[in-house]
Amino acid sequence: MTTPEPRLFAPPSTSLRPRGDGSTGPATLARDPSIRAALAGALERLNRGAGSSQRVARLLIVEEPPSLDAGEITDKGYVNQRATLQRRQDLVERLFAEPPHPDVIVH
Repeated sequence: MTTPEPRLFAPPSTSLRPRGDGSTGPATLARDPSIRAALAGALERLNRGAGSSQRVARLLIVEEPPSLDAGEITDKGYVNQRATLQRRQDLVERLFAEPPHPDVIVH
C-alpha cells in the first residue's frame, strides 16, 4: 500500500475564528474544540459521495504559517509544496502516524 502524498492548504487567517475571547492566533485555532469540531464536520461533508482518490482522510492545523524567508511561499504567493513538506517533515510524520496523533483531525 502506498502512502498518499500530503497536500497543503493555507486558508486566509480571517476565515476561522474560535469562540470565546476572539483570539485568532494559529495556536488558539489548533486547540479550540469548536474549530476542531467544525473542521471534522466539514471533512465529513466534503467526503460524502467522494471517490477514494478525492477523500480527505486527515487534517492537521499548523500553528506557523508558511514562511517566505524559508522558501515556503513562491514569488507569485503560492505555497511551495516541496519546500514546505521538507521543512515540516515532523508534521508530515505526525499527520500519517498510526495510531493518529491527538492533534490530527480524522474523518
